[in-house]
Amino acid sequence: MWGFNSIEMLWQDLRYGAADAEENSGFALLAVLVTGPRIGANTAVFSLINAVFLRPLAKLTPHQSSNYPNTQVRLNFLTQAKIQVYQTNHSIHQS
Repeated sequence: MWGFNSIEMLWQDLRYGAADAEENSGFALLAVLVTGPRIGANTAVFSLINAVFLRPLAKLTPHQSSNYPNTQVRLNFLTQAKIQVYQTNHSIHQS
């Protein structure tokens, strides 16, 4: 388990890494310059995938769709009863 010995080992590893980075500063700079943009690109791609695919879509009823006047005319064929029947028949969690 985690204990005082683990913290000492972590501190020793950090000191060794800092001393090695100071000794080989060119390699450390190259590692930071290569790794930094990759982390940023990975974060940007994940944020895009999260926003498009992973975040659940809002369930809209005809009255919640928008404030545009023409939208209500186009969606007037949907009644609350039809929406509930559709939701019960097309659930993602069906067995």
